[in-house]
Amino acid sequence: MEELSLDLIGIAEGTDKHSLHHGYLRHYERLFRSFRDEPIELLEIGIAAGASLRTWRRFFSRARIIGVDVNPNCVRYSSDNIVVEIGSQEDPAFCAHLCRTYQPSLHYS
Repeated sequence: MEELSLDLIGIAEGTDKHSLHHGYLRHYERLFRSFRDEPIELLEIGIAAGASLRTWRRFFSRARIIGVDVNPNCVRYSSDNIVVEIGSQEDPAFCAHLCRTYQPSLHYS
């Protein structure tokens, strides 16, 4: 079975990052393709309605996705491989907590 492109996954999940809106996913796929089946941690700041979290979950088969938002209602997007942290990226203590707790693993050489 052929894997869907990140862009098609994004369209299906309703994120605004797909080619019919902002167009970021084609660039992200080129950059992230080699990590698709790796056991990575990916940090997404800003959850909104959870579409990007679902997109990442479908694209990265073995990833743990960490979503960050200030809205406490976003905890509803937690699942088996999605962790939601509530806090502000403007809060140094919260950012330090994220750095101590998670190790996002996308590295480029």
